[in-house]
Amino acid sequence: EFDTEDWIELYNNSNENIEISNWKFKDSNNDNTYQFPAGLILNAGEYLVISKDTLKFKSFYPGLQNVTGGFDFSMSNGGELLRLYNSDDIIVDSLTYDDASPWPTAPDGSGSTLALLNPSLDNSLAENWSASNPYGTPGEINDVFTSADNEKLIAAEFELFQNYPNPFNPATIIKYSIPKDSRVRLLLYNVLGEQVDLLVEKEQRAGFYQVNFNAESLSSGVYFYMLQAGDHFKTRKMIILK
Repeated sequence: EFDTEDWIELYNNSNENIEISNWKFKDSNNDNTYQFPAGLILNAGEYLVISKDTLKFKSFYPGLQNVTGGFDFSMSNGGELLRLYNSDDIIVDSLTYDDASPWPTAPDGSGSTLALLNPSLDNSLAENWSASNPYGTPGEINDVFTSADNEKLIAAEFELFQNYPNPFNPATIIKYSIPKDSRVRLLLYNVLGEQVDLLVEKEQRAGFYQVNFNAESLSSGVYFYMLQAGDHFKTRKMIILK
């Protein structure tokens, strides 16, 4: 009886207003694309709902103002890839959710909404999500929000994750975590061991980070990205296909 059709919610977890004009929301199929309208700004600390059927959604949430849509595709209840691109077609965020463990199993097409525990957590990790009670809380803080579980906000170990997508053209996301405040460097090398780019060089607090990397100026081939934080080093391989 409570069928809003599919929707997702974006939250601006920063201190700055962000213009999201002509950004794109996609699932795993590139043909399934919703483009945000021109002039759209997501203010600091503000929520935005992207709804498949805005009329149906607003019939259940008539007082909610920050709603856009609709998109003409559905999100699978069996799990799939969701992606967010900016107006330059550079990927800003992505995740692949599921309806099987370790993901919460209650959000499965006709039950709860899948809700992030805290906007500071890595949304690509299943353990950072929970089932809402019962339909989600669009336009306001998630009902599953927790600030007491602070250890989840602090990286337990030094880690450099595999970039996604990989192979890619021209943009990809690199995520990493550092367990303590460190001087961080993220470097890119070609197969000859020559440094071709410096992506990060700064002091950073303990936590999780991501870098949106655009390789438009580089040629196709195999590259290696290396993370250095204090005495820790880790390297992974990426492939650019053009």
